[in-house]
Amino acid sequence: MSENTNYQKNQLFIEEAKRHVKSAKKLTLGHYITSSIYGQIHFFLGTFNAVIAAVTASGSVFQKFTNKEIIISLLSITVAILTALITFLNPDERKRFHLDAATEFESISTKLERFVNVTFEIEKPNEDIEKLLDELLDKYRKARKSYPLPGWSWWFVTEERMKKNWESYSG
Repeated sequence: MSENTNYQKNQLFIEEAKRHVKSAKKLTLGHYITSSIYGQIHFFLGTFNAVIAAVTASGSVFQKFTNKEIIISLLSITVAILTALITFLNPDERKRFHLDAATEFESISTKLERFVNVTFEIEKPNEDIEKLLDELLDKYRKARKSYPLPGWSWWFVTEERMKKNWESYSG
């Protein structure tokens, strides 16, 4: 193989890896944001539910009201609805899922970046480099299937957030 062909093949490897680095970073950020949102949902629903449950349980708080039974009944229904909502949404489990996904994609993007940096310095591509890229991309594709990102999460993954997020890591 000529030097020019080796260089071109190397460049193809690098370009493909760079594309996937950016995509993996977007997925990392998207999953971190999604994890954070589910954490906040869990916190607010849980806190609101606990406060209302405590107030409902202490019916003596409402002794001054003439219709205390109605108010306590409404609060009991609210607690039941919030409990069902927390059970159905399971925001804590979803938070952990997306945090695991973010960690996985961050690991993949770091490995792909290392691949780009090492491959850039190698003049002659070889089967080991091609095999390594294939393994990394296979891991990336499996992670994309295993850790889907909700469609609404993409709204939060902007170029501005990407730049700000990754600058804070390199700082």
